[in-house]
This record gives sequence, structure tokens and C-alpha cells, in this order.
Amino acid sequence: MRKKFFKKCLASTMALALVITGTNSIPALAAKKASVSLKKTSVSVTVGKNVKLSVVKKNVKKVKTTTWTSKKKSIASVTKKGVVTGKKAGSTTVTCKISYLPVSSKKYITKTLTCKVKVIKKSAATPTASPVNYKGDDTSNIGEAREVSIAGGISDKMTVKDNGKMRTNLSSQELIKKEMGIGINLGNTMEATKAANEKDNFSNATDYETAWGAPVTTQKYIDAIHSYGFNTIRVPVAWTSMVKENDTTYTINEKMLGRVEEIVNYALNDGMYVIINDHFDYGWWGKFGACTEDANGNKIADETTRAEALKRYERYWEQISERFKGYSDHLIFESANEEFGNHINDYNLGFNTAVNGVTGNLTVAECYTLTNKLNQDFVDIVRKSGGNNENRHLLLAGYNTDIKNTLDDSYKMPKDTDANGTSKLSVSVHYYDPWDFCGDDAHGTYTEQDKKHTEEKFDSLKKFTDAGYGVIIGECGVCNPKQVGVTTCLNDVITLAKERGLLPVLWETPGCYFDREKCIMLYKDIAEFFNNLTGSNGNTKDITARSDDPVVEITPVDVPADATPVWSWTGKWKKNDGSNIGLDGNKVTSTDESKFIQKESCTDDSKIQFNSWGYQTFLQLDWNQFKKPCIKVTFEDSSEDATGELMLSTTDKADGSSTDRQNYPNSSWAGKGFILPESMITSLKGSNPVLNLTFGNAPTVTSIAVYAEYPVE
Repeated sequence: MRKKFFKKCLASTMALALVITGTNSIPALAAKKASVSLKKTSVSVTVGKNVKLSVVKKNVKKVKTTTWTSKKKSIASVTKKGVVTGKKAGSTTVTCKISYLPVSSKKYITKTLTCKVKVIKKSAATPTASPVNYKGDDTSNIGEAREVSIAGGISDKMTVKDNGKMRTNLSSQELIKKEMGIGINLGNTMEATKAANEKDNFSNATDYETAWGAPVTTQKYIDAIHSYGFNTIRVPVAWTSMVKENDTTYTINEKMLGRVEEIVNYALNDGMYVIINDHFDYGWWGKFGACTEDANGNKIADETTRAEALKRYERYWEQISERFKGYSDHLIFESANEEFGNHINDYNLGFNTAVNGVTGNLTVAECYTLTNKLNQDFVDIVRKSGGNNENRHLLLAGYNTDIKNTLDDSYKMPKDTDANGTSKLSVSVHYYDPWDFCGDDAHGTYTEQDKKHTEEKFDSLKKFTDAGYGVIIGECGVCNPKQVGVTTCLNDVITLAKERGLLPVLWETPGCYFDREKCIMLYKDIAEFFNNLTGSNGNTKDITARSDDPVVEITPVDVPADATPVWSWTGKWKKNDGSNIGLDGNKVTSTDESKFIQKESCTDDSKIQFNSWGYQTFLQLDWNQFKKPCIKVTFEDSSEDATGELMLSTTDKADGSSTDRQNYPNSSWAGKGFILPESMITSLKGSNPVLNLTFGNAPTVTSIAVYAEYPVE
């Protein structure tokens, strides 16, 4: 997903060796000493269900005895083979006493191993469909913990557990079905960027990591993600962020490489799977379709700029491949985000004006051909880099990651070596249907018909699974989880995907599902949903329960023609150009549609501001003077198609984040007055009272008026 204002890059090559030194960070092989341990030291099981505990043995010649016992048999029982059965809700400890003979010894050693068991009640949220693996239970990448240096990282040393193991006979499709469980994105973090017109680069990778409001990622936070049952994490990365301006070698800064490697290891330390990609980087992707114009206005391919774009892409993957080629098969590379497709034909992806107003001139057929070429180049570069990359699982971006476009026969999966006859390729698509419910800041409804639509979409992906490829839904879910029906939607998307052997990866940004600083989920009901879905025991006791944020209906009222507004603005507003609008006390008037203020939040000295990209107005007034404030908005075109949805939000926070939000669909309110809800009036009487009006479908606004009290008492 491209968030408003977002996306950029990484820098510098560092060869990874198998022997860890002060600057080399590839996992070394574990020392040969005998050990026994439980594969899991804590598990959750639903009443009436089973979970099998297993002993991991290293350099053990023979096991003489293994005895399993449960401290509280009334809560959970355990068989002599380590199968635990939940009896009733509660907690107990299962003990395994094992006597074993090390390879290099003639004396048996007896050791007692323990596992904490939590038994949870049956829940209606737990899917009853055909058995699927929601959590994933593979820890084959975990070796003995050791302290290593990560060149360019923020820490002098960090714990690394990845053992560098690569299972050559395991296909990507099997990996997805059996081990990867369900996933989540570390969104708006390592893909955060400065705008394309900001030429200066940050000096540290963490400056980018926090640029869009995310805190610095920690091992504790990744542990928290894993505790709620997520076994895969996708880490979008904008590598260009720390590539020096005018560097034609496109060398990724060592600090960026090191910081990404640290985050990768946080997840690998928990036995999770990690996907890293080449994510949105503001404008450079569009250079693949760059062109100029001749004297007659005809578009001509700009071959020099196109060649530069290809070189940049290839250089990035050469460096990334080299840096991570020693890591286990728990690390997956993804060729791109949503950029492959017609976005390679848009010079700056619509976030900035094209050079001289010229966008690309590639046809749809040419966009498909170029998409296929870039995916093939990606596979070839990774495989050529050697090491574990010869067999690494690779994820290929679909055409704009759109399901329908990716299913088109013009989209071709690249050729690969298929070592041992085992396919190591998967295709990436994204899914946010229905958009009015799942999309950015959406606030719609979710219905049974939407579930049927999801079934049809996911069934269509059999084209790839039947051909032996894996399918990863790299982004999905509900971007605004504070809605009625969000858990129903999540359950349908996750369940339907897993039943078909697909991997759903939830899109998450700071403040969406998680409080990243407290390392807990924001909403208790959603936390409980994921715990029940995956059989996990993520923290719920420290989360304050909340009620869903329902859509509040309003009754439009006709405002008398002779009613006098306390505050008003007239003019024409559809698109701003960054210049100022005239202010006269609490009244703002203008007939010049070119004169608007381009800001993203209000200040004390301005009463109204306009935002070009979101068709938003920000009103900052003394709302204490109003008993029942009534607002009337007039449009040049008052038809339903033109006005669409109105979203109101308020804030009393300095950072402008919403404290209350209501949505009013369609045009029943257009040209009429509507009284603000009580909760919104309360919010507007805070320390920084700002009312944000967002209009759907980009209508031309001709007037906004605020009435102090309606009806007049």
C-alpha cells in the first residue's frame, strides 16, 4: 500500500562470510555439543483439542527413557508420547524427564524439561472449517544464540540465532501451507522516505524508520507480534533512502543495510519467516517508462533514463543478495511492491508532477512485458549471487499486485532452476476488498456478499497453485480496524486464504493494530480474536476493552435562507496551489480558486486550511461559543455521484491525530445543514480544536458555513 506522503531506499554492499568476525554477520554453524530441549516451552490449546510437544536432540547418540507428566491433570493431560489434551480453561506445567547418551560420552545424562501450557475455552471466533495451519510451528532456522556484530547496525552487538539452514527439497507452496502460518507487515517503517523534492538525505537509518511516526523497532516488539500468533513478517524497504544523490553506482548505505539486517534477525530469532522487498521509493520507478516530447508534442522514449532505472534496480538486488546470502530459508526476497505494472509508466507515480509534464508512453502490453522482464532479472540476479540464494524462496510481484491483472495471460512467471524439481517461486497479490470497508480511513460495512466475493477472488488464484507456485497475499485486511464487523472480515479473509493454501499478510502501520511502544495490540477484541484463531496467548490483560466505532446517522436539516452564519467561506475549491487565501477575522471569503493554503493541520493564526491530496478542509474555531453547531456545505455539482461521502474527524492533539471520527455516505447532507454529534462537540472543546472535513469523489466546494445553534432556541 502507498500511504499518503510515503516511500524511498537503502545503501552499500557488504559481503557475508560463513565465519562470523567483527563485521561479518552471517550465521555460523553451532558448536558440536550434546543438548536436549523442547521445541516449544509454552503452548496454548483449546479445550478438547490436542497439541504435540517434541524434544529437539543435538549430538545425542541414544535416549534411554522419556517420561511426561502434567502438574494439573484436571486442566491438561499428557500421553507418554508428549501429546497434550486440554481439559478445562486454566494453566499448568508439563514436564519431560529425559535420560540420554551424548555422542562423545559413555555416561547417560538426565535432564528435566518444562513447558507452560495454557488451556483456553472454545470460542465462536475459532474457525470450524477444514483443518489449516494458522500459526505455523517450524523453528528449523533456530540455532544456538550468539552475539555478533552487524555492520552498520544501531547496536554494537546483537543476538543472532539463525543457523543458515536451507532445505532444498521444500517447495514454496509447501512452505506456505505448512509453516508460514499467517503474516503481518511492518508498515510505514523501513519504507518511510523523504519527499522526492527533498534532496538532503538523513544521516541514520533510524531517521527514516521513524519518519512516518513509527518508533524504533525492537526485539520486544517483534516478540509481541509473534505472541499473538503471527509467524511471518513482511518488512517493506525503500532502499533509495540512503543512496547518495547523483551516485550512479547506486550504492546502498551500510547503515541502512545493517538496520534492515537487525530487524530481520529480530524475527528469525523467534523462528518467524521474513519477507524483504524493494518497496515504493517515491518517483524513480516511473523512470522505466520515461519519455520526452519532440517539437510537435509527440512522446519519444527516453532510453537513457530508462536504462538508469534498470541499472538501479539490478544494483539494489545485487547488494541485497550479497548481504543476505548466508541466511536460512526463513528469509524470503520479494521483487517489488505494487510498482510492477502501469506504475512503471508514470514518471513520479502521481506524487509529483512529471518532468516537463511528460509521463511514460508504454502501452499496456509493454507494461506487462517490462514487468515480466524485471521479475526475470530479479530471479537471475538472486540465483547468480550464490550461497543459499541458489535455493532461496522468491516472491514475484504481480501486475500492480492486482488479482485480476495478475491472472491475465500477459503476466508470466519467470523461469527458474527448480532445484531438485522443487519450485521455489510464489506470486504476490494484494487484497483490500471491499475498499469502502478495508481501505485507508474507510468506514463502510461488511456483508455476507463480501465474503462470497472473497471466495471467488481466492478461488481464481488456483491458476498459480495448480501450476505448483505459492501464492502470498502480501497486503490485506482492514486499514481502519475501529469499525463494526472488522473481526468478521478478518476471519473470512484469513480462513478463506488458508483453506486454499494461500498466505494472508495483514497490513499494519503504527497505531493501526498495535501500540508499538507498549508492545501490545490496541484492541482487546481483536487481540482475543487472533489468540483464538491461532491458539496463542498474546497479552490481553493490559488492553482496555473498547466498543466498536459505529457509523452514526445524521438527519439533514434545511437551513433558512435568511439564517446568518457565525463563520463562512465562499469561493471555489477543488484543487489548491499552495498560495494564501484572504482572512478577515472569523470570516473567510475568496472568489479566486487559485488562492488556498496547503497545510496538513491547523495553527492558531488560521481558521481554514485546504489540503490538495485528500480534498480536506481544516476548521479551527472557538467551538465553545456554539451550543449545537450546524454546518452547511454547498457544491457546484450537488448530485450524489459528485458529492459522495463526507467524513468528519476532530482532534485536540498537537500532532493532529483523530480523537473522533464519523462518516456520512452519499449526498443526503449536501446543500443542507447537519448538527455535529455530542461526542464530536466535546472533542472540539479541547486544547487544539480542529474539525476536518473530507469529501469523497473530489467535488468542487463553493461554500462552507457554520451556524452557532440550530434549531435556534
